[in-house]
Amino acid sequence: MSLLGDQRLAGCRRIFFRDLAIEASIGFHPFERANRQRVLINVDLFVPTSASTSSTDQVRDVLDYDDLRAAISAWVTSRHFNLQETLIDGIAEVC
Repeated sequence: MSLLGDQRLAGCRRIFFRDLAIEASIGFHPFERANRQRVLINVDLFVPTSASTSSTDQVRDVLDYDDLRAAISAWVTSRHFNLQETLIDGIAEVC
């Protein structure tokens, strides 16, 4: 079954980023630690419509994509990550 058909997501808006490119310090090998690496981040976020309304046509009343993008970027560039899993878990927490 498609995730989009999941009844738990009924009444949600889907927000997504595709190939968000950020320079990250990631890896445990010396050659990986020597330079930042370009990582491509894809995010699918489902936000309940009850948590945001477009009826006011004001960005303050919805999830601001720019704020989310900036928060993800801030996390990715905040430190060195040995593992992709740690980076991914942090991105999920930010979202």
